[in-house]
Amino acid sequence: MKKRNILTMAALLFGMTLAACGAKPTPSSEEKPIQSSDVTPATSEVQPSSEDQKPSSENPQPSSESQQPSSEVPVTKSVTLSSVNLVSKEGKVYLQLEGTVTGYTAAEFKWAFALSATDNEGNASTNFIVGTSAQFQDADFTLDATINADGTYVFEYNLSDIAGLTAGLYTIHARVKGQNANLAVGQVNNGATLKDGTYRFYI
Repeated sequence: MKKRNILTMAALLFGMTLAACGAKPTPSSEEKPIQSSDVTPATSEVQPSSEDQKPSSENPQPSSESQQPSSEVPVTKSVTLSSVNLVSKEGKVYLQLEGTVTGYTAAEFKWAFALSATDNEGNASTNFIVGTSAQFQDADFTLDATINADGTYVFEYNLSDIAGLTAGLYTIHARVKGQNANLAVGQVNNGATLKDGTYRFYI
């Protein structure tokens, strides 16, 4: 009889459950569950500073420049998360986050990612197999995502190539650079159950 372990992934930023189970069809194969964490980026605003322009006492008539409104407009950077999915590419399983983004250039839109073990009750531990902490520092934001022309984005992480991943539960932590608060997404996913060469993954 096959042994099936369910892995619940509770992301620090988005609330989802990802499970990986069903090892290779060999008698000694292990099932590996993975737990995904909640990804919740916050919205930050950058307001340009402005200086009041006063006419010179020597020239009581204000210049045309002083009467012109500033051409600078506030820049709002925001990220929303709409779904957490699993996709298969060339025999490997990827975690895929999708949503919308405003105010970011492609060069600025950097992600940090970490993966920690989780107990059977869904509590994340301090044992990290990807990254070292869920408290991300500036140096942690190195991962790219794709921004589409319509303002949507796609962030993907290769689960199959994680070294040291074994059967069990894991919590995924992810965040966008410049975002400080978490944004809950609930149970929005594509319902996929996917296999790589060793495990079966599902949310």
